[in-house]
Amino acid sequence: MDRQGVRRGDDPGLGACRMWRFRFQIGQMMIAVGVLAADLGAVRAMIAGHGLELRIGGAVLLLAFNFGGLLAVRGRGRAREFWLGFLWGGGIAAGSYLAGRSSPGSPLGEFWYGYHVRAERLWWPLVEATFRASGSVLVELLYVSMLTLTWILPIVGAALAGGILLRSVRDAERRGPEPPVRPIAS
Repeated sequence: MDRQGVRRGDDPGLGACRMWRFRFQIGQMMIAVGVLAADLGAVRAMIAGHGLELRIGGAVLLLAFNFGGLLAVRGRGRAREFWLGFLWGGGIAAGSYLAGRSSPGSPLGEFWYGYHVRAERLWWPLVEATFRASGSVLVELLYVSMLTLTWILPIVGAALAGGILLRSVRDAERRGPEPPVRPIAS
């Protein structure tokens, strides 16, 4: 055989050339169609008249959850457990935010509204100082960016906490119960 894997004397025609083919499995295609349908539904909801910060933040969260879902499907072991927890924690936090935003008088709506008021008090002096120093376009961009970060950070934090929590619980299950402590004989 030579370096290309062809036996001497053989015709190096089509049989010698190996092509790489990409094959989809039915399960992977079903997951891809489901994710695409969820993404299109989320994009439609984002476009339906919400504020600019919700649209930008929704797009960022959608990309983060798609990336986490892809890594959960493709990962193995501890990595898969982390990304499943990431999706679980982030999904619960994002769902509570959207539920609170859709019903402003509810306790959940009051919780998220209170969070936004407190967070805005922290960064508003920065926006106001920038307004005095520059034109209004920069201030508007800064304002929208800060609003976006304000509502994304707790959701991403909950997603990361969910990932760490699920991975640590699964690690504790693998280790098994701790051996009992024997009393010290006197």
